[in-house]
Amino acid sequence: MLMIACDIDIHQDQIAKRVLQNDLTVCGRQNPKAFESLRRHLMAFFPLKMASIDKLDAGQVKAALEEVRAEILRLREAGGSAS
Repeated sequence: MLMIACDIDIHQDQIAKRVLQNDLTVCGRQNPKAFESLRRHLMAFFPLKMASIDKLDAGQVKAALEEVRAEILRLREAGGSAS
């Protein structure tokens, strides 16, 4: 929902990196409070992702990332149709 509030396509690596760098210009819609919350979530998620990658094989990482991306798309589509 935070992605929708800011109009950000976070599953693109370069966009996620800009969010982590606190680049508000990446937003299609200005919502500083939602952006900061999204940024905090990403900052918490990335260390977990890296630690998990060290313990999983490539197939497991790929499956997990596909599941996360599918859920992000589902949420984005649900938010888009409610607008």
